[in-house]
Formats: sequence, structure tokens, C-alpha cells
Amino acid sequence: MVGMLHRRRLIILLRPIISTVVLGPEIYFRKNELFSQVFPLVVVILISYFASIIFYLILKTGKRGTVYDFAQTVSDTIIITGLVNFTGSINSPYTLLYFLNIFEGSFFLRPVGSFTITTIATASFIAMGIVWMNHHLSTEIDTIIFNIEMIHYFLKIFIFILFFYLATALTTYFRERFTAGSRALEAVLMTTDDIIENINSGIITTDKSGKIKQFNPAAMSILSLDEKEVIEKSYKEVFPSRIKELSNLISSFSDKGKEQRRLEITNNEDKKIPVMVTISAMRRKNVDYGGILISIVDLTVEEEVQKRLRTTDRMKTALELSAGIAHEIRNPLASIQGALEVITRGIESHESVEKLVDLVLKEAERLNNIIERFLQFVRIPKRERKNADIASILRDVVELVKNHPMYNKGIEITAEFSEEKYIVFIDPEQIKQVFLNILLNAFSAVGREGKITLYFLKRNNYCGIAFRDNGIGIEKEDIGKIFQPFFSKNREGSGLGLSVAHRIVEQHNGEITVESKKEEGSTFTVWLPLVET
Repeated sequence: MVGMLHRRRLIILLRPIISTVVLGPEIYFRKNELFSQVFPLVVVILISYFASIIFYLILKTGKRGTVYDFAQTVSDTIIITGLVNFTGSINSPYTLLYFLNIFEGSFFLRPVGSFTITTIATASFIAMGIVWMNHHLSTEIDTIIFNIEMIHYFLKIFIFILFFYLATALTTYFRERFTAGSRALEAVLMTTDDIIENINSGIITTDKSGKIKQFNPAAMSILSLDEKEVIEKSYKEVFPSRIKELSNLISSFSDKGKEQRRLEITNNEDKKIPVMVTISAMRRKNVDYGGILISIVDLTVEEEVQKRLRTTDRMKTALELSAGIAHEIRNPLASIQGALEVITRGIESHESVEKLVDLVLKEAERLNNIIERFLQFVRIPKRERKNADIASILRDVVELVKNHPMYNKGIEITAEFSEEKYIVFIDPEQIKQVFLNILLNAFSAVGREGKITLYFLKRNNYCGIAFRDNGIGIEKEDIGKIFQPFFSKNREGSGLGLSVAHRIVEQHNGEITVESKKEEGSTFTVWLPLVET
């Protein structure tokens, strides 16, 4: 569309230029003739300028198309007819300008339109020929000479008409072939370019000398490089030292085969990204183009998923083992606790011994509570689930947590409830436990004074409930451990609250994501699948 617009502007520009170049010298050399004989030529030039101005203004309004192109071509036919008529009619040296008009019609119009323009041009030429012959051929001359002249001019008109239509047919044919070929090529290029531009893998191609020819958006994102900085430049020159390993791999590649290797490259934020690099020579049916194709796949998400699966498997095994150990500990612990209670009843005078026994009883009770909570973590009961409004559950938890012993009046809880209803298929009591555990963890992080903000997010078909605090934050190396059982930096904590929350959310086909910066705070987001309505 942009190319067609430029060509329309070119026609508008050429029209007055051609008429001025053709008729300007004609007017100059005929300056000694009567003004009435020269004036029509001036009119033709003025009409060409006027027509160009009119069509330019119409083009500026955005009204363009077949009718516009047809009107512009017909106006050119009229201008050329006037120009030819006033410079010798059918004997004019400028009769060939009709072919420019025919090419214009064939280029801008469909075959029917282009042949219509040729027919108008032919009719104009015939009319001029008849008028000229009526004025210049006299019946008073010798009959033979008159007949010869008539045959000569009719033959001349016939030849011009024949070439008019022949030029139209050839131009239209090649234009249609060219248009069909252009559309087919555009479809192929569009498909290929779309694939390269939208594929998640980084695609880089180089020629024999190592100059980069293609560098798609995924490659820009993975390597943190701009396409404009690398295209038509050698990879050795533009690849920075942080991806030297990739550069070395390309340099050492043998174009006889295919090479695949896992690398860790560093982006411009000094973060290491695991990638799988595949290098192969570009060939097609044994034709060697001399260049190479480099495919780069970001493995970050895949390796993170694999890591989580391995962690889950290890945790599952550890939990099964721990459950058995917990039972084994719990049985003798109950016996010890019972024996101590009997001893306590028999002790009346030994006050110091009584205090020690009370201390042992308290510690035994605390140990029993830990084991009880651990067993709850290992065997989270599966209760009946139902569709529920997650915002309603969050409201209940906010009211409940304000009556908890860990809550201080210096802690400000702000809940930003969405007007949109988020319906999820859950066990409401278990999800309340998740929210409560995360909020209690936030209380521990902010201390006696702080701010906790709750808000909703949406990602694809998942609802996110975010808990953001301005507490002490989490160390970078500890973020991967916070959901492990018994991991806690708080001396008073059991290290099971977040583990229980994580297991419950996993059982609901969701996940908990964590973002945290030391001394700035943390954001825990619980993602749960929405019910399709």
C-alpha cells in the first residue's frame, strides 16, 4: 500500500513536468506565430498543473482506489490528446505519449480498466485522424494520390491502434504475472519472517565471513544485544566478553556437521542464563551456502521446573521417612511423659527436683506439639472442595488475624479488594490456613510496626492473592529454602507454617511465588486456578 501511494505521487509529479518539457520548447520556437495558435499549448500545460493539484489534494484526504486511479488515467488521456492535437495531430512526434498513458492504465488498473483506457485513447486518436484528414486532404487533388494518402493515414491509424492494444495486452499480462509472483513471494516471506520473529528460540545466521545476517527478537532478549548493533557485522567484533564462550563455540564449529552444547551466558544485568546452543551449516539439497545457523534456547524455566520436581521428589521421600521416625519418637515420648507425671505426684518435699520435672514435662509437651504439627504437614487431610469467592475468604482471614496474639496495633493491614469476582474450586478451611500462615510470617517480618498490603492479580486462568510487607526481607540464598520443613530464621518459629501453606496450595494445583529484597520487604503471591464460567 505504501509503494502504491508513492507511485501515485510520482504520476502527479511527472504529469506537469512532462507537459512542460514537451510543450515549453514548442511554445518558445513558435513565439513568432499568432497568439491564437500558441494559446492552446499554454492551456494544455495549465490543465496538467491543475489536474495534478486536484489529484494531490484528493490523495491527501485518503480517498484513493480504483475510481481515483481511473479518473487520473482518463485525465492524462485527455491531456495527451490535447497535446498531440495541437502539435500536428496524428503526425505529431508526441503520439508515442499515448503508450505512457497505456502503461499507466495497465499498471494501476485491473485488465478491464486498462483496456477501457486503451479504448478511450484509440477513440481519441481515430477522432483526431478523421478531423485532420477532413481538413488536410482535398478531393481536388489527383484521385490516385488522394486514395494513396487515405490508405496511408488509415494504415497509420490502424498500426497505432494495433500497437495500443498489443502494448496493453503485454503490459497487463506481465503485470498480472508479476503481481501473482509478488504475492506468492510475500506470503512465503511473511510466513518465514513471522516464524523467525515470533519463535521463542534465539535465531542467528551468519555468512561465510562471520557477518551476522539475521538476529531475531528472542536472540536480542537472551543475549541482551540490539539487532541494529550486530547486523552486517562480524560476531567476533560485536559479541561482548560476557558471551565469549558462545563466540568461541561458533569459531570452533566445523561446517561438516552439527554441534549442540549447554552454556551459561551472562546478560547485561550480570545474571547467568543457562542456554542450549545448536550450531549447524546452512545447506539445501547438498548446496552449501557457506553460512551457519545458530539456535539458542533459554533453559531457565525448564531447569527451574526440573529443579522443583527433584525437590518435590526428595521432599516426598524425606516426608515418608520422617513420618515413620515421628511415630517412633512419639510412642516413647508418651511413655516418658506418663512416667514423669507419676513421679511428680510422688514428689512432695524435693522442690528443685519438682521444678526440673515440670521443665521436662513442658519440653516434652512442646516436642509433642511439634511432632503433631509435622504429622499434619505430612498428611494434610483431603476434605470436600467447593466453588468459593476467594475475596470473601480473605476478608474472613483479615478479621481473624487481627485477634491473633502476634498482631500488634502498629501493624497496618491494607486490603485492596477487586470488584471482579474470583471463583476458585478449593477447601475453604485449608486456604484460610494458607492465608493465616503467610500473614503470621509477615507479622514476624515487620515486627511491632509495619505495613502489609493485600491485593489481587490475574494471569491467564489463574487468580493471584499477593501479600506484600515492608519487613526485614529474605536473604537471596534463603529464598529457595523457605518452603522446606523446619527451616526458620525465627527462634520461636517451628519452620512448618510456610511448608504447610506450600503443600496445601500444591494440592490445589496452584503455586506460591516469592519476591524479596533484604531490608525492603517481601511479596508472597498465592496463585490458584480460576473456575471456568
